[in-house]
Amino acid sequence: MRRIVAMSFLAVLIASGCSSDKRSSDTSPSDTSSAPGSTAGANTNDDTNDTINASTNSNTVATTAAPADSGSVTIATAPSGPGLGINPCGIVTAADVAAVFGGTVADGAVDADNGGCSYDITGTTNTGPVEIVANINISYGQSDYISTAEEQKVFPDIVPIDGVGDEAWYFDAAHQLHVSVNGTELLISGLLPGDAAATQAEVVAFGKVVVGKLG
Repeated sequence: MRRIVAMSFLAVLIASGCSSDKRSSDTSPSDTSSAPGSTAGANTNDDTNDTINASTNSNTVATTAAPADSGSVTIATAPSGPGLGINPCGIVTAADVAAVFGGTVADGAVDADNGGCSYDITGTTNTGPVEIVANINISYGQSDYISTAEEQKVFPDIVPIDGVGDEAWYFDAAHQLHVSVNGTELLISGLLPGDAAATQAEVVAFGKVVVGKLG
């Protein structure tokens, strides 16, 4: 059975630049004497060096600072699909499940593993008495539908099913019915007493009921 997990992440990558300013010292001789009316050479050199260093530092910052770029921000959005936002246990009722499979059916409970709805069945079903556990699970819109042709490349023994949704196939080893409906996947899993053929027939019949509810 496919396991689907939906989560969303918000990852923000911020690029920033920095520069270091290493100032060089003036190695020219310092002349403390000056003629009347003249400017001291040492002061002139200091001013010049200050101007050069300030200009160098300004240029360094301008060239290394990262510009604002919307491409540096990555946002992972939450998955979306026709089935998301729909209460999986609101598609059919326990009475709908019992009408197809028989037995006593408990109210549906959300399955934390696949986000679907799980219906436990006790008592005697149409295919026999429940000895340990019987269960029907419905998952809708949690995964993209994979066509029969594609799935047969991996599992050649899957069975194409006609008359359910837009297309459907059944995987006997896992008692799963995969249906293409409303542009996404409806997945029904059945764990029931009785032989494989009887289980498949009832799961397919139930699939038609669920598709009818989805409209």
